[in-house]
Amino acid sequence: MDLYLAEGDRLRDAVNAYRAARSDVTPVSPSQPTPAPTKRKSYPLPPLDRPTELPGFPLRDTAGPDIPDYGSIGRLKAIRAAQAARLGKRAPMAPIGPSRLVKAREASIERGSQ
Repeated sequence: MDLYLAEGDRLRDAVNAYRAARSDVTPVSPSQPTPAPTKRKSYPLPPLDRPTELPGFPLRDTAGPDIPDYGSIGRLKAIRAAQAARLGKRAPMAPIGPSRLVKAREASIERGSQ
């Protein structure tokens, strides 16, 4: 333990000599504790009730298109069928055939062969 303390004293003396050479007047002393850094603590700001406006960057319109409230899927299908009937078309009530995943290259080859 005495060796570690002696090595610490030698290091302290070397630091003091280096600081004296730089004309720094605060030598390191063993009785003086290292001062704690005086960093100011930052606190998070409360959230705003609106987005932050930046100059040169306009805010997007958040209203968006009006989305109808159909209430249920059955009512949606009935409305779609009525709209198609007015146009003289037939609206499918369910997807036609099973769904399958096809890679883009295979789809273009299948279209070319038909």
